[in-house]
Amino acid sequence: MAPRTRILALLSGLLLFTAAGSMFALFTLVRADDELHRVAGHDVPLLKVVTEITAAHLEQSIRFERALRYARDREESPRAVARYEAANQEFEELAAGVWNSLQEGRGIAGRTAAQGDDPRTREEAAAVLALLEHIDIGHNAYAEQVRAVFSLLDGGRRNDARSLAARIGSDENQLQQALGRLLVEASSSTEDASLRAQSNEQRALWVTGALAGLGILLGAFVFVHLARLVSEIKSLGGLLPICSHCKKIRDDRGYWNQLEAYLEAHSEAAFTHGICAECQERLHAQVAADRTMGPGVPSAAAEEAVGTSDVP
Repeated sequence: MAPRTRILALLSGLLLFTAAGSMFALFTLVRADDELHRVAGHDVPLLKVVTEITAAHLEQSIRFERALRYARDREESPRAVARYEAANQEFEELAAGVWNSLQEGRGIAGRTAAQGDDPRTREEAAAVLALLEHIDIGHNAYAEQVRAVFSLLDGGRRNDARSLAARIGSDENQLQQALGRLLVEASSSTEDASLRAQSNEQRALWVTGALAGLGILLGAFVFVHLARLVSEIKSLGGLLPICSHCKKIRDDRGYWNQLEAYLEAHSEAAFTHGICAECQERLHAQVAADRTMGPGVPSAAAEEAVGTSDVP
């Protein structure tokens, strides 16, 4: 292979290897960036909303229990009346906050379930959305039952209010369990996305480091070969040991090579054969002389060939 072709092949291989490795590292970094965008745009806001819903519902339960206790003491303590009304008002404010948070969470999960970047993301968002819808229905029913209890208490029907409050307890436990599952689902989804982003980022760093190391080794390999090729090319410009008789050239390993073969191996030269005008004139003269002298008489060209073969 000609030196120029070998140099181009080595450099092309180095460039292709670097380009392929860089594209893979870039692809891995893009995946990590997508996961981080998902965490920032979907998982973190959704987890925040779910946490707010869970905390607000717990506060609702506390306000409901306080209202029931203050309702029993209203006839004996005027301060209990004010506290009962305050607890009732706080319950309504918390109920409105939970409803708003549920709608916000449903919006985030719904958009991700419909427009997620990959099937796993859409599947996880759809599961969270189903839980949010179930909790939304359960919370609305819970709030309506609590309002019915307050209405019974305001109407003086304490026994009916007490019976309804007892039934609310079991429904509230189911709602709290659903909120617990929702919190676990949202936390797990956020943690998984964060781990995937971290894994992709680490993979990109490993790939980049490996590429740097392999690039150095490959660069050194190319440099050594280029130095060898340059040395071979320079050898054509220096002193070449050539046989004074047959004109063969001795290479650096001690082998004698035909001039044409040596030049073709160490340069981009290629040979084709012809005959110069001087040799053509001389050969024509010898052929004419042979025809004049007749057969059986050795020609000058034959004598020259015989004499040449006798030279050691």
